[in-house]
Amino acid sequence: MKEKHSFFLSLVVLTPLLNSCSSLFYRPNSTPIPLFKNEGDMFLEASTDLRNSYDIKYGFVTQGNEVKPPVAVYFGFGGSELNYSQTDTLNGNTFTRNCSSGTETFNMGFGGFIEETYSKNFRLEAFIDMALGGFNNKVNGDSPFLKGHFSRLGALINLGYTTTDNKLSYAYSARFSRIHFYDISGQGNIWKEDINKLYHTGHYNVLMHSIMFRYGFKNIKLEAQGSLSQGLYPASEKNAIPRYNMNFSLGVFINFNIFGAYRDQ
Repeated sequence: MKEKHSFFLSLVVLTPLLNSCSSLFYRPNSTPIPLFKNEGDMFLEASTDLRNSYDIKYGFVTQGNEVKPPVAVYFGFGGSELNYSQTDTLNGNTFTRNCSSGTETFNMGFGGFIEETYSKNFRLEAFIDMALGGFNNKVNGDSPFLKGHFSRLGALINLGYTTTDNKLSYAYSARFSRIHFYDISGQGNIWKEDINKLYHTGHYNVLMHSIMFRYGFKNIKLEAQGSLSQGLYPASEKNAIPRYNMNFSLGVFINFNIFGAYRDQ
């Protein structure tokens, strides 16, 4: 009887140990900083933080007229995946669990900018920014044990400078967002604490500061971006999103203008 009780106790303690992987709920995608100049401008960008995430962005400026100004639009898709192992010892026995956490985000925005006609080198652009995404956490290769979705809505302002030869650009960006989690599900009561974090507050207000440097040729450049995400809410262990989070990414930026041939005439 004592052995059965011991086995049952070990099973109760072991179950949370085998499933206590760190959960990932949200990863902000790198900030779109196109620094548009004229109608017809287009860009394509691919970047990574060199660890476990990637971002792909595309944007363009519509043609305007005397009544309607040009509109700047961008789209982006990003994802991240973190795989790691954790080892615990119980009653002299070693147990290893393989953890996997991932997110995916679709991002888009639209807005306006100061055209090159009014400012040759200094760039200012403002966008309505929005995103939809999901998170997915697994342990030992099983089906998702904790998953859900999130939405993000806010405003993005980019202030930058581009040299006349279009070979060097740098900028500061501020993105204010309100993030909301929904459709959350977890397997078993063991994930109750994580689920409580996601429902701890109805939304999370976040301000993301970004610094960007871009250098290369006229139409293709290397880009480096550093970001600090600042949560505008009180510090608490119940927060699903850390109050402060830093990220650094490297990428390639390609830009061109579909009306360029006509502008040179």
